[in-house]
Parts: sequence; structure tokens; C-alpha cells
Amino acid sequence: MMRITTTLLSLALASQIAMPPAQAETVLRLSGSNTIGQRLVADLAKTFSTKAGFPVTRIENGADPEAYDVVSTRSEDDNALRIKVEAQGTGTGAIRLLGGAADFWMASRQARQSDLDGVRAQGILGLPKLDELLSEKSEHTIALDALRIIVSPNNPVRTLTVAQLRQIYVGEVRNWAAVGGPNAPIALYGFGRASGNFDSFCGLVMGITNGDKCQKEMAPLAASFKSNEDLSDAVASDPAGIGYVGFGYQRSAKGIAISTNCGTTVQPNAFSVKADEYPLARRLYFYSAGPLTEMAAKFLQFVESDEAQTVIEGAGFIDFRAANAPENYATGRLETAGNALDNGRTKIRPREIQAFEDNITGATRLPITFRFQAGSDALDSRSVTDLSRLAATMKTKPFATSELILIGFTQAQGDYEANRETSRERAKLVADRLSTGFSVKAAATVGVGPTAPVACNLDPEARWLNQRVEAWVRPGK
Repeated sequence: MMRITTTLLSLALASQIAMPPAQAETVLRLSGSNTIGQRLVADLAKTFSTKAGFPVTRIENGADPEAYDVVSTRSEDDNALRIKVEAQGTGTGAIRLLGGAADFWMASRQARQSDLDGVRAQGILGLPKLDELLSEKSEHTIALDALRIIVSPNNPVRTLTVAQLRQIYVGEVRNWAAVGGPNAPIALYGFGRASGNFDSFCGLVMGITNGDKCQKEMAPLAASFKSNEDLSDAVASDPAGIGYVGFGYQRSAKGIAISTNCGTTVQPNAFSVKADEYPLARRLYFYSAGPLTEMAAKFLQFVESDEAQTVIEGAGFIDFRAANAPENYATGRLETAGNALDNGRTKIRPREIQAFEDNITGATRLPITFRFQAGSDALDSRSVTDLSRLAATMKTKPFATSELILIGFTQAQGDYEANRETSRERAKLVADRLSTGFSVKAAATVGVGPTAPVACNLDPEARWLNQRVEAWVRPGK
């Protein structure tokens, strides 16, 4: 009996020696937005892996076309870092995160109560409240983007209002001739229900945050896509087509500027998006839930670092680095300072116009805009991060000797004096946070209410852009 046992043990040991050692893998999991997942996360993962000491990288495609793994190894051992990406659309990421199957939910629009309700309907309990998910601990703004409205290069239309876009997509306007184009029927292109692009379009253009309702309101599409690239190429080849894609996916199609009901026009460019002035701008998010693993925490730290900004720009998205304002930007703001852009309903008072002029004369606008959570004086998650970004900027050349000026603004709706006071208090709040948290002192803090709006106050979808605190800098004396 002993002899048989010894023989079996010897065979087992021999079998173990013959087998290759198991590869030790650290796994990081991301799920959700195809806008983020198609290229941006892959590029970030490759750079992060190299930085983390895993320089040999390959892409392994999954069974689903929108799923892949970025697998990175060291040359000296069998350790590997596997970053698993599932990019089937923003709407698919919440249940993966909150069900424990993902470290990050990639989202190309902000999380909503409907996301939590959908997860709860799947029987998952112990979910966070929406305000907890939107807090700075869980909501991480990783980059900026904007929806570009695109048409065929042969289409003569150059601008459309948000109202015209809505009329086109609900089927009220069906011929290009109605908006200054050729006498031809309009072919609509768009995305499926799970896409963050679809959700963003519904919120920014249709004025509807409920995706199911938005889908019912829309006219039938000529074609629906999952990929920005495929949609853009389809529109470019269709003389009657119109569609919407992420900022970096215009490709060979022609971009359309956005006009407002007040007669102003805004081009989608890096500054207008960074400064929160382009009406169809949006933020790209990672959402987390609960404590992060060590590797997930390192990845998030990298994604929010200065080093990642080059990767973000290279992937066709908009980073958080300082960008120059367009030529004569300050002059243009001064020329319209007294116009509340609400058909003359609000009369801007001379003292606010003068205060605005006094503070921006000789100054340059930085593309950092502080915003607040809805119905609150608490900064939103991006603005919390922007405090440190602005502080770092003010400590580098050429800004180290410059004067920082913080100017608060509001929409035109409501009581004029209350708006002016709100704008002043919010500018002071930002100044206090910079002073106490980063030892950066503002040379001037002022609130001018509805003065010098950057968006039309007649457009319900865009006028919230006027609720802001802007950062300006003037060379020191």
C-alpha cells in the first residue's frame, strides 16, 4: 500500500514540474461608455501600464466587438496587468459597477437616478444614493468632450440652432430647404438607446433626460450606430445626412456651428469647450463605488495627472490644460456686457458693466470655470479638481507674478439684486477655497450677476451656462 502511494505521489510531483507556472495577473475592470472605451481608455491603459512597470503590451479582442483586454507584462517575470474594457454604452456600466463586476463605470454623461433605479430593478441592493454617487469621492471627471453636429461636406448649411436640431430630429423639419439647405429630404443618423452619445443628445438638444421618452419623441433614423467612426463616415457619404458624434470623430464629415435664439454663434473648439461656453459640451466620467483596489487607485491618479493630458488630447478629446482664449475674446465680452440676451427683459445696470470692465481690462481669461451642484453652493466634482489645477497654474510661469481675478455670473431669470449677490458670494467662496486649501490669493473677487452672458438666456437648455465663476489673470505690476 505504501509502495502504491509513493508511486502516485511521484507521478503527481512530476506532473507539477512539467506544467508551466501560472501567470500572476492583476486585473482592472472598466465598463460603460463606448465613446470613452473605443480609444481613450486603451491609450490611457497602455501609457499607465508602461509607467507601472509593465512595458510589453498587447490588445486581446473579446467575444463582443466592444470588449477587449489591454494585457501588459514585465520582461523579467510572469507578472501581468490585465485591464478589461467593456464599452457597450454608458447605460450598461452602472449595473457592472454597482454589482461588483467593474472597478470603474465609464460614462459620457452624468449619472442619473434612472441608472440607480435600473440597477435596483435587477435585484441589487445596498445601492448608494444619487448624491453620494455624484460626490467628489465617487464622480471623477477625466476629460472633456462635445457633441459635434455633422453633415456631408457638400451640404451648404453652416449653422443650426439647438431648436432647429430638435425640430429636425422630431420630424417637424424634414427638408434641408427649411434651414437654408438644398431641396432634399433630411436623413437622420444617431445612436442606440444604450449610448452615452444618445443620452447626451437627448439632454442637450431634445431637452429630455428620460431616454425611453426621448426615443419615442424622435423621428425614425436612417441608421443607428454604436461607433462614432462608422456614424461619421456614413454621414459624410450621404448628401442628405445629419448626425452627431464625439468631438474627436468629425473625420471627413463637415462640422456645424451652433447658433442661439439670440443670434450668437459658438464654434466647437478647445477653448469654448474647456470654458463651458459651447452649448453641446459635456464631461466624461469615471464613477467608482466604495474603496478602490490599490491598482485602481493608481490608475485613477494617473488619469487625473498632468502626464495623462497629452494622452487625452492625442485620443481626440479635450484635456484640462490651459488654452489661449480666441483673439479679441475680452473685447467681445465687453461689447455685449450690457446685453442680457433675453430680448431686453433684463436691464444690466451700469455699475455691474463698469465692474466687469474694470476687472478684465488688460486681463486674460483662463479656460477654468467653476460651477456648483444644482440648488447648492457646493462646488461640483470637476470644480473641486479645478481648484488644484488653477492653484498649480498660478504657481508656474508666466502666472506666478500675475494677479488672479475671480468673477461670478448668473442667469438673467429671477430677482436682479439676488442674482448679483449670489454671483458675488460664489466668487468669494472659490477665493476662500483657493486661499485656505492652496495658499493662492485672488487679487480681486467680484460678482456681476447677469452681466456679459456667454449663453442665450432665452434657451432653457443653454442658459445654465451663465451660472459660473470665471478665472482671469492680469500681469502683475
